[in-house]
Amino acid sequence: MTPPPDPASRRAALGWAAVGLAAHLALAGGALVRAGGDPAYFVHFGTDYPAFPLARAALGDDLHATRGMGHDGQAFWLLARDPLLRDTDAVRHLDYPVYRAQRVGYPAVASAWHLGGERALLWGLLAANLAAVFAGGYAAARLAAAVGGPARAGLAFALNPGVAAGTLLGVSDVLMLAVLLGCLLAVRRGRPGWAVAAGCLAVLTKQVALAGLVGVAVLAPDVPRRTRVLLVLVPAAAAAAWAVYVDHRLGSAGPLGGAPVFTAPFAGYAEAYRTVWLPAGNWGHAVVAGLVLVAAGVALGRVVRRRTLVLAAAVPFACLVPFFRADVLDLALNPLRVAAPLVTLLLIDLAAGGRGPRRVPSRVALRDPTTHRPDVRAAGGASSPGEAPGSTAPYYDGVTRPGRPPASPGGTGTGPPTPPAPSG
Repeated sequence: MTPPPDPASRRAALGWAAVGLAAHLALAGGALVRAGGDPAYFVHFGTDYPAFPLARAALGDDLHATRGMGHDGQAFWLLARDPLLRDTDAVRHLDYPVYRAQRVGYPAVASAWHLGGERALLWGLLAANLAAVFAGGYAAARLAAAVGGPARAGLAFALNPGVAAGTLLGVSDVLMLAVLLGCLLAVRRGRPGWAVAAGCLAVLTKQVALAGLVGVAVLAPDVPRRTRVLLVLVPAAAAAAWAVYVDHRLGSAGPLGGAPVFTAPFAGYAEAYRTVWLPAGNWGHAVVAGLVLVAAGVALGRVVRRRTLVLAAAVPFACLVPFFRADVLDLALNPLRVAAPLVTLLLIDLAAGGRGPRRVPSRVALRDPTTHRPDVRAAGGASSPGEAPGSTAPYYDGVTRPGRPPASPGGTGTGPPTPPAPSG
């Protein structure tokens, strides 16, 4: 278990979390000024959305709305009015009722504001995302410090364009990533109960969070086997149980899935180029989609060299990038949202310098620099006298070459490797 952080570390994390929250408050404040102070702006009601007549009846004829289908925030607004789906007739006004209802985490968190009325709920949806910005910024700063980076690397969460888009659009992306970061921090600190609880909330907020949990279970170093199993099985069971409940309540309301997101590898990029970017000259959107692909390549390249907890969670999101459909890639906003976990986790790992065990090919014979004899530990052999008890991996200082750490005066086997004596 990692030793508890000192008060200075906590204060630093709180400070950087406050900086991130201030940035989002400024962003949200500017949007409110442009919208005349109407919090319905963050829900992005659309006049063609199936639930618009219900929204106008609840919020008045002067409801802030745009022509067209609007955005996903209106689905979360409708679910926040009734997260337990008791009024199935109202929930059937969603575009994909069964699919939308499975992302219950964010609307459930904001639903208490509905006790204050319909207008209060609009403010509650915004407040829930702003609270998630602060909590996620704190978790990101603590996680960055725990893996060897500076606390200011926590800004990789709040200043992530995908997270900023989530705040302005009133969607679940912000809370999902914030809770996922809290889950990783709990794993790092050796608190499996908190990690599993956070994993359940993350998956109930947005199902794709399960991909990050699977990455940790499969790839992360130094995680107990029991934690690996629980980190996947319990959130998956929670999501499955909620899906059964949703199907029971809304089974006749429509198909289980929503709009398709994935296709054959790179087919979405080719289609977006052929049908959107080239005809319309939307090269800025193409650049954003390309940068997301580069971020995925960087994450996969780094995990080949060394495995860390943060990279383990990022890799599944990186693996999904080539499979995005054209309608996910054509506008810059969409790839920024879906790649937000990848970007934040990769930036934290880069800030930490990717501190973690290097992967050494098992077929390469490692030699002790002092005796020039084969290091049997490379093949899982026993440790020699003077080494740390239970050591089975070859020592590697990350700069020079594999070797054995010499015994310290206390006989613990710690300290830097002693250079070989000059010959002659």
